[in-house]
Amino acid sequence: MKNEIAALSIENGKKALICFGLSGDIRKTCEIFDGSTTVSTFSAVWTHSYGGLGLYKNQPTSVGCFDEKNQKAETLSATGWTSLPDHPKNYDPDRFY
Repeated sequence: MKNEIAALSIENGKKALICFGLSGDIRKTCEIFDGSTTVSTFSAVWTHSYGGLGLYKNQPTSVGCFDEKNQKAETLSATGWTSLPDHPKNYDPDRFY
């Protein structure tokens, strides 16, 4: 099953970073969930629907956006999202399912 929303365990599994809603600018938003409450955190510069979340240099990172057909890569630090070089290939989520 495909899902536009992405989640990543952070802070040694104590919290989850949940990002990238279903449409519009919420495709850039992120929240931190501690098991009972959520707190908004930095929004990405680019949309990343179907882009997922992973770790790059121990920082949450997302690459590409199916809806916008971009190859934008960004990483999240304590000060916000920072652009990385574009991924060299177009993102096609169907190849991952």
